Amino acid sequence: MKYIEDFKVGYSPERINPRRQTTHIGTIVKVSSGCDAESAEVIAKVYELVVKAGVHRASIKVAEASKIIENTQRDVKAALTNELSIIFNRMGINTMCWKRQLRNGIFYVFPTRVGRWPLHGCGPLLFGVQSQELGYHALIIDAGRFVNDSMGAYVAKQTWREK
Repeated sequence: MKYIEDFKVGYSPERINPRRQTTHIGTIVKVSSGCDAESAEVIAKVYELVVKAGVHRASIKVAEASKIIENTQRDVKAALTNELSIIFNRMGINTMCWKRQLRNGIFYVFPTRVGRWPLHGCGPLLFGVQSQELGYHALIIDAGRFVNDSMGAYVAKQTWREK
């Protein structure tokens, strides 16, 4: 059998977060794709029967990229929370009694007591420096700061290339 001539392929990544029991297939926009326009349309129409939130048509590569993005965001969010736990523990903040709420993808952390280290209000840069003073290299925080600080140069290069 020959691909596309005799059979076609479609792909739609799983988008349900297993930790959020309030979501199900009908409440999240579904990303669907196919190996050609015809199969992509058939697959999208099938999903539209059950997905009330809508269907986004994409290439197979873009559909797979959307799943990689969601998994990476979830992983980085967990890593950041874990890194903050390590740093706050070194500051004498009791992280065992945190109440963690997830609202719009953002963790709000409420420590129960504060130790001798003041928390700088100047953001991640000074917080990273403060964690160094405590003997911990804040990899996630520093990496985030590096990437965000580098975006101006990246956008400028991309703009220059497009000319």
